[in-house]
Amino acid sequence: MKGNRNYRGLISLAGLLILAPVITYRLTLSDTVGMWSSARKLRGEIENRLAAAPAEGQVVAVVFDGKDVIQNGELITELERLGALKGLSVERYVPTTAEESRGLHIRTAEIGLNGPYEQVLRAIRVIEERMPACKVSSVTFRGVRARQTGAVHLQTTIIVQQLTDKQI
Repeated sequence: MKGNRNYRGLISLAGLLILAPVITYRLTLSDTVGMWSSARKLRGEIENRLAAAPAEGQVVAVVFDGKDVIQNGELITELERLGALKGLSVERYVPTTAEESRGLHIRTAEIGLNGPYEQVLRAIRVIEERMPACKVSSVTFRGVRARQTGAVHLQTTIIVQQLTDKQI
């Protein structure tokens, strides 16, 4: 009995030194470390894309296949087919004609998405990589607090443009 009392403080100290960091990491730091590692991966991808981007003033070829995917909503259908909208909800889709000149039309689509940041970035990547006729011209992020739950949701507005020769 007396032997247990002598080591009780040592056992408590060892438990505190071993268990406290494990519990702290598990309850508070694991999500932060996960977000930090995904941010590092995304930063690396961005740096690779910037290195591969054309220099300022360099002429870049424009993909023009004439197929209008913005005006008839095929853009959303194609994004769903490619799995880019998993975990996202499409709140709005507004196709418009931005400009017309010499038989060519610049179609613009405003896409409103709700969902996690990583999923939004995946959707943008799919548009940029797998839809060469469409170009992302603007992305706006906004955090909105839900009235009932008080949770903050991410609302994203993506502006996509396409050059086409089709009439409405």
